[in-house]
Amino acid sequence: MKLGRTVRHVGLALAVASCGPGSLGDPSFGTAADANADANADEIGELGESSSGSTADSAATDTSPESTASSGADEASTSGTESSTDASSSNTDTSSTGTDTSSAGTDTSSAGTDTSSATASDSTASASEDSSASASEDGNWGTPPDVTNEPCNPLAQDCFFTHKCVPYATVPGSSFLDADKCMPIVGDKGWGEPCTLSDFNEAQDDCDGEGFCWNLEWIQGELHGTCVPFCTGSPQDLMCPPGWGCLFSGAVALCSKQCNPLLQDCPDPYNCYWINDAFQCALTGSFGQDAQPCNQANDCTPGLGCVAKANVPGCPDNAATCCTPYCDLDTPDCQAGRDCVAFFGLGEAPPGFEDVGLCLAP
Repeated sequence: MKLGRTVRHVGLALAVASCGPGSLGDPSFGTAADANADANADEIGELGESSSGSTADSAATDTSPESTASSGADEASTSGTESSTDASSSNTDTSSTGTDTSSAGTDTSSAGTDTSSATASDSTASASEDSSASASEDGNWGTPPDVTNEPCNPLAQDCFFTHKCVPYATVPGSSFLDADKCMPIVGDKGWGEPCTLSDFNEAQDDCDGEGFCWNLEWIQGELHGTCVPFCTGSPQDLMCPPGWGCLFSGAVALCSKQCNPLLQDCPDPYNCYWINDAFQCALTGSFGQDAQPCNQANDCTPGLGCVAKANVPGCPDNAATCCTPYCDLDTPDCQAGRDCVAFFGLGEAPPGFEDVGLCLAP
């Protein structure tokens, strides 16, 4: 920078561009089933013993009258003895019958236990099958869904993690990227690395999931470019990694290396404008000339910036902002009535931008 030049910093009213994302399960299984089965077996056993006791008492009652009648007749002592013997035999048989009944009760209890065990086994097997089926169904999460060509939000990058949201041209054969869709991540190239794009309609590139192939040009029938990051945030608060600026036009939300307005070093058809607090490459909206109205930063011819009308002599009264040229603070070439004013405040200019200025009214 030459010594002795006059440099002043003013608050620039620069326009910010917005160029244009049942039933309860069966409880009869496991420990509870075993407890229920044991309880059922005990109950059935008690019922069997009770039944046996009642049968024996009944048999004894039936034989008592016989014995009494026999002892009441003095002349039939021999008959009484036989009757008593028969009664004793009857009691013995009855006792035996009670034992058999008790045994039958035990068998019944055993059968109940077997039945309960079978039920528990069946229930457990059923539960196991249901669990296996459920696990099999849940296991389907490991198979990625095919979301290729599904619409998406470029700022949100809301595709399945095997895909990324990329811009593409909906009109066959066109290079105008007017929509976004999910495409598989098939490459591993990072930011700044050379890449290729299949075409503007399919939009399959070989960058990794963090970027897209951009700054494209045709070389021997193939689209070659450079991998660039995706913008993040919202249309009102666009963000990119340090040293990158967001190129946002609805469908396109990509970061580009910051450009220099004095050099206009963006790839065709993009031009360098001050957008979202950085010099970025963007499509030109309209080619406004010096002192002509502008609504957005890219409404001016490349090499011109959009500022408040008070800073531009000759700006129409009905306009809020007008275009004015950028200038080099080392070699200013502004028209009469305007000075080359430093774009950044003292010590605020990024490296390489210390000489950038604007032609403004004094």
